[in-house]
Amino acid sequence: MTDEAPKPFIIRIAKANKDLEVQFADFPPDVKRYIVEQGLSKLLNAATAKETVKTTPDNATREANSMAHATKKLDNLKAGQISTRAKSTGDGKTPAVVMTEARRQAKIIVKAQAKAKGLRQADFTAKAWTEAANTYLASNPALIEAAKAAIEANAALSAAAEIDVSALKADPKLVAKNEERKAAARAATEAKNAGKPGPQKSAIEKRAKPATGTLPPSPKRAPAEVHAQH
Repeated sequence: MTDEAPKPFIIRIAKANKDLEVQFADFPPDVKRYIVEQGLSKLLNAATAKETVKTTPDNATREANSMAHATKKLDNLKAGQISTRAKSTGDGKTPAVVMTEARRQAKIIVKAQAKAKGLRQADFTAKAWTEAANTYLASNPALIEAAKAAIEANAALSAAAEIDVSALKADPKLVAKNEERKAAARAATEAKNAGKPGPQKSAIEKRAKPATGTLPPSPKRAPAEVHAQH
């Protein structure tokens, strides 16, 4: 009886819309170590994604929590627990955000394969593409795990690095165009409301207005004789 050859890894190349078959045994020892280090780095750092300056302002607490999350993830991997599925419902289903991403990727794959066979995307309804994507996901659950890993990696990157939006420069032409559009909208609203009763006055303005048929009292003035004496 001969030992079976180890199964290859099926790595999805998203931009190519194709799977790449990889035999881990083909790599030299130092490259194997590098691959494992990169994989562990991604998985362990992804476990700390929720610890941000916003969620945990104190640096010492954030660092301690991050190390605790990473250690727990490592322990889970050692115990054979490779799923990082979050609990969205009591029945343990895959979170909606993961399914949304997996289905999006599945649609890309299905549409690419349909196009390769001469089918036109416009000839099918959105419902048909969704059903085809769901069928693809049912037979390729690895895509769900890939979507989950991608979401965790993106969350880790987002938490680790923030972009300085002050470096963004507004386009003067777009600014002017947007101002013109807002001015046109205001003019259209004013034209539409022309001839209509104005807005009701506030309660404060109503209270400040004198009662109907009465005049406010005039300030008292000294008689002319008093002024003449001085």
